[in-house]
Amino acid sequence: MGYPVEMIGKDTALYAMVGVNAIEEADAEIFNRYLIEKDFDAKVMPLNIRQDDIGFFINGFKDSKIKEAYFAKEYWQTLYELLEDISEEAKVCGMCDTIKVVEKKNIGEIYYGKACASLIEEDMTISIYGNSPTAKSFLFHIVQKSPKLVILADMIVENCLEMSNLIPDAIKSDIQRKEADALDADIIYHSTKQTIKIGDNVLNNQDILEKIAQIKTKEWTENG
Repeated sequence: MGYPVEMIGKDTALYAMVGVNAIEEADAEIFNRYLIEKDFDAKVMPLNIRQDDIGFFINGFKDSKIKEAYFAKEYWQTLYELLEDISEEAKVCGMCDTIKVVEKKNIGEIYYGKACASLIEEDMTISIYGNSPTAKSFLFHIVQKSPKLVILADMIVENCLEMSNLIPDAIKSDIQRKEADALDADIIYHSTKQTIKIGDNVLNNQDILEKIAQIKTKEWTENG
């Protein structure tokens, strides 16, 4: 029957989904559904944190009983600006979506790009429109999947130059001055809309969050 997520005991591992409207949006229940399926004694609590209070929340987070928190996208840039200890990917991309507590220290990481790339098969033609932090995170991981070709696109091609530095010399790449709708590739990542087009199928932020929940809950159940 699975672990009853409504119950929190002394051994229950606590995690959090943080956003301005985290309770109302109920995204924490995506994570909790996977925890129930895995029969793991843990709870992801939705926490509504106002923009004005996020600094105070982060400062006290390392001393709380919550092991880790995933943040709604309105806080990704803020986490990057406020956290001192962040992963190499976060430094490159300029965003964080996760805080882990390690030895009473807040560590900022990104799971967005990892989740996006996990939806993509190897040896594909990948096109990325725009140079936002999410586009960089997607590219950071997609180059590890042996793409056939990576196309960086923007109406201002200079915007693609920083992105091109993330592509190893061994991977064929191109820069194109095109709108997203004019791109031709197996996979198209639209930075502005934060969507992934795979053939005729378009995945949005909710689809990506579902994959993040799968990845995170797998880590939690395996590592405690």
